[in-house]
Amino acid sequence: MNPNLISSFILIVLGAVIMSVNIKISFNIYKKLKLIPVKRRKSINILCEIHLTLICFFLFGYLLMAFCTIRGRIIIIRLLLTGVILFLGAIFVFIGIIIQSKMLRLIDETYMQTIRSLTRAIEVRDKYTEGHSEHVANLSILICKNLSKKFNMKMIEYAGLLHDVGKIGVPEYILNKPGKLSDSEMNIMRTHAKMSRDIIKPISGFNEISDWILYHHERMDGKGYYHIDADNIPIQSRIIAVADTYSALVTNRPYRNGMEHNKAIRIMKECAGTQLDSGILNTFLNIPINEVKKCMVKNFNEVAKEIDESLEKFKL
Repeated sequence: MNPNLISSFILIVLGAVIMSVNIKISFNIYKKLKLIPVKRRKSINILCEIHLTLICFFLFGYLLMAFCTIRGRIIIIRLLLTGVILFLGAIFVFIGIIIQSKMLRLIDETYMQTIRSLTRAIEVRDKYTEGHSEHVANLSILICKNLSKKFNMKMIEYAGLLHDVGKIGVPEYILNKPGKLSDSEMNIMRTHAKMSRDIIKPISGFNEISDWILYHHERMDGKGYYHIDADNIPIQSRIIAVADTYSALVTNRPYRNGMEHNKAIRIMKECAGTQLDSGILNTFLNIPINEVKKCMVKNFNEVAKEIDESLEKFKL
């Protein structure tokens, strides 16, 4: 037999073995999709079944190619099979990409649901900061969109939502105290930034934002929680600091009612270069007021309802 035919036969058989392994692995993966809610896995199940069927066709095609290689005279059939396999291969890759895209969207939705559940746990304990994390996340995204530097918006959103998650470890009497905190109470309150970092750091993919959250109470004059020099404060932390400051000023607190926008802006201007980054603050001040006000979360229950409605509409 021609050496070239023998080489082709060996490669095709190896391809068939690999396809057999792929069928087994794919079957095991698709079985795990049962963990996904029925409504959200319907369309992806159809794609997975098509994907699995194509793998089986590939295996069948490889075996036919091996047979035709042995029968070297059947050139036309071999060419036809090659064309069919290449065509199905293009469809196979296309469907595989769609499945990956939908699974990534599902993972992202799961992450967001988990994050929002954590923020809800905090805001249930601290009624005065209801919707605060959502507000800070929205403002942080808005600021990033108006800066010349490019940012990973999704990670900024995660950081905004999780920046106060460490408050879950702060006693409620401190969170809801109507008057000024004592020095010892303030020291306890200051631990929430580190606790926030410690809570999210073990989460895969969140290492990037852990320091942003840890340093979001640092000041440009070095008088923040951990006395970090301005050069060592991540720009994302500075963005969150501006957003957090504005949100704290315009929303109700145990010791005062929320301020009007213009009064909050006047106070923030006094903090330029000392507490807040002047460049980022200037960017924020130049954003139209109507865009800033759109970031406000009116009611936490209303937000929860919108989240549920969006998840209901989200179809895989």
